[in-house]
Amino acid sequence: MSSALYRRARRAEAGAKRIEDRRRLRLEFFRSALAEGFDSLKAMHAVGASGQEAVQGHAHFVDDVLHSLTTLIAADSAGDGLTLSVSTARSGDVVALTRDRELESVVRAGTRCTV
Repeated sequence: MSSALYRRARRAEAGAKRIEDRRRLRLEFFRSALAEGFDSLKAMHAVGASGQEAVQGHAHFVDDVLHSLTTLIAADSAGDGLTLSVSTARSGDVVALTRDRELESVVRAGTRCTV
């Protein structure tokens, strides 16, 4: 689903000519997507889903939102000359923006570091 959410976000902001307009459209899109997602989870729980199913659905939904946002950030950052390193493990994406190739390789190796 995250790739579908990402594609929907790109379509929602496609008509923007300025960066500020694209950011505003992106924010509106994700607010709407979050509201729809939470309503869907509430409906699922209301019709009898177990607590475990509701929690798993919520975790999957939040993972999709975060993955989509991370992918959009990567696309935006490329234009700014930044390299985005992402570990795409579910429930814990790690993001590092860097111009330093050595730091990038450290981040890719999974080492925690702060700059």
